[in-house]
Amino acid sequence: MNDRRAFFGTIAMSTVSVAKLGLQLLVLPLMARVLGPEAFGIIGLAWPFIVFASVLTDAGLGTPLVREKNASRELEATVFWISTAIGTISAVLLCILAWPLAAAFSRPDLAPVLAALSPILMIGGSMTVPTARITRSRNFTIFAIGDILSVGVSAIAGLLAAYLGYGVWSLVIQQLVLWITKAAWLFSKSNFSLAFCCKPFLANRLLGFGTHCAAANFADLAGKYLPPLIVGGWLGVTTLGHYAMASQLMRVPEMVISGPIYLAIFTAVAQAPNRQAARAMVFSSFRILLTVLALTFCGLGLTADLVTDLLLGAGWSDTAPMLAALAPAGFFVCLYSFLGAVLLGSGNSSQQFKLTLFCSLAMVIGALSGAQFGPLGVALGVSLGAAALAPFYLRSLAHELGASVASFVLTSVAPLTAACVMVLTVAGIRMEIAELPMAVQLAISVAAGVLSFVPVVILLGGRKFLEDLRRIRPQAAELESELQPSLQAAQTLEVSR
Repeated sequence: MNDRRAFFGTIAMSTVSVAKLGLQLLVLPLMARVLGPEAFGIIGLAWPFIVFASVLTDAGLGTPLVREKNASRELEATVFWISTAIGTISAVLLCILAWPLAAAFSRPDLAPVLAALSPILMIGGSMTVPTARITRSRNFTIFAIGDILSVGVSAIAGLLAAYLGYGVWSLVIQQLVLWITKAAWLFSKSNFSLAFCCKPFLANRLLGFGTHCAAANFADLAGKYLPPLIVGGWLGVTTLGHYAMASQLMRVPEMVISGPIYLAIFTAVAQAPNRQAARAMVFSSFRILLTVLALTFCGLGLTADLVTDLLLGAGWSDTAPMLAALAPAGFFVCLYSFLGAVLLGSGNSSQQFKLTLFCSLAMVIGALSGAQFGPLGVALGVSLGAAALAPFYLRSLAHELGASVASFVLTSVAPLTAACVMVLTVAGIRMEIAELPMAVQLAISVAAGVLSFVPVVILLGGRKFLEDLRRIRPQAAELESELQPSLQAAQTLEVSR
């Protein structure tokens, strides 16, 4: 019964992810046109502090709690009070630090926004146990309904506030409504019975595993959210608004591709009977993923100006070059998510954490180095920093699977060659159609890109690609129960930034 529930719940989660993404892409342009870059810049400056603090709110206890098959009422109550207390303390500290932080960034209007967003930390901490209970039951349909419900209600609230002239506060209202709605739903469906009991020693055995999870999450988030702070601190919130929007659009393909691929490959490697079977599965998945990523992010970089103008309007024209410059970073982040899943599936969590940490450091260093050249320099620095870790990821992957780095490089020839042909084709065609309406230009560019990319892939590796597709089978449901808390937290924090 649980397996069937997990299977259908996973399908529901996948369906809702697509629906949620569509809803966000519908709401985001409307709010962007009403509010403009500065409002998004203020939220973009405040949100990294919420994200970093949120890593600490459950003390890393949420994920290991899922693994407790017979969690006692006392243990759950203890985790609830610990995580809620940490979330409350984090919220209070953020309120206290809000005004010094606002002064440091020379934006007095940042302080009340930070203070208003701080309750999210307390709400997030209180959700640790209900989330773990629902995940342990493998009834993922509850999460699916909760996601679409919270996103839908918060979108309505945000849009209404924006059209009533609340400015940046409409984005604050949207976030608060999202978290309150989500918490109310999960509490009502988790059957969590709160007890006034807190025995910290009961949670001691959960801390080791949880600390490593929290550290890895923090390292990953640092690479995503420190560059926006650099842009906001050095170049101003209006520029940050453009950068934050470009970053959010860049992560759309990541949200669609990385989650399902991560779960599937993690499960496949973890359940592989031997290294040889795992190696075959990884090579097949690697070829497919690299082909999809090369087509997607290359196309996004080539049409960034058309996408932003049609989606957001002429007032967001400065977003386009940043989106194009961030496209390589999106490509590598998605690829590294796959490679990290292989390492985790093989049990090498320490190497995965090290690579995540170094990748984040490289992107932050790239952002700092490029800041002196403006926002475009920051975006290029982030992409170069991400690209710099490719040899290290490939070497770690090859070592883990008992393969050679050269074998992975040879596997990359077909999609990367196709991407080069695509760049030359679309760039040449766009020079000839520059006078046409932008919607027509986008349609022609997309068609030309696909028609130039696909034949090259077929010519250089079509038969192998078909063999890879036959080998790959969806296998994510069984282990999703262990990963769902982290995925839920990450997805929730990414919504409508």
